[in-house]
Amino acid sequence: MQPELSINTCSLGGIDLISNLHQLKEEILQCEKCDLYRNGKILPYIGEYAQYILLLDFIKHDMDDCMDSLWELFKKVGLSKQEFVVMYTTQCIIKSSNRGGKLHTSPPSKIHREECKKWLWSFIMKMENPKMLVMGNIAMEHVTGDFSGIVEKNATITKPKISGIIIPCVLSVGPSYLKKFGPGYSMVKKSLEVFKYL
Repeated sequence: MQPELSINTCSLGGIDLISNLHQLKEEILQCEKCDLYRNGKILPYIGEYAQYILLLDFIKHDMDDCMDSLWELFKKVGLSKQEFVVMYTTQCIIKSSNRGGKLHTSPPSKIHREECKKWLWSFIMKMENPKMLVMGNIAMEHVTGDFSGIVEKNATITKPKISGIIIPCVLSVGPSYLKKFGPGYSMVKKSLEVFKYL
């Protein structure tokens, strides 16, 4: 059972910094720097005791079940969604298309992701001793510049320098791997356990 945390003693330094994170959300809401804003926004989730960042690839039409399973697994390893800012590599929705009767969502372009990087950096700069859980190939590229090999790099630690700050990160396969009960579930669980003791 996790101890109760007081918002005044969370590692962000209390109400002022939590408020600053919410101000960044408002700035994202107003952003129109690329054409994706017309599709609508995916505003970051800011947990009540946010001290870490969970970076995901991009929102997909079938993510809900995977995310529910991820939050359940968080609890099992002693983490809480409330400890995280949860964000994607882009802060706007990528439209799905119908391919052969099935919905398909293509990854956001590198141009769109580069435009959105400033938001990730802004959240990092607001946080005290930030750490990141980076889930998926695209999220990994967003942070490290490496696009492939997330399966082989699962549950490994990397320390990229972002805006002059070294940020400890745990790389992980994406939440969709939780659909693959057995190996996929174990891979995500291992990443979370590594992150917990980072």
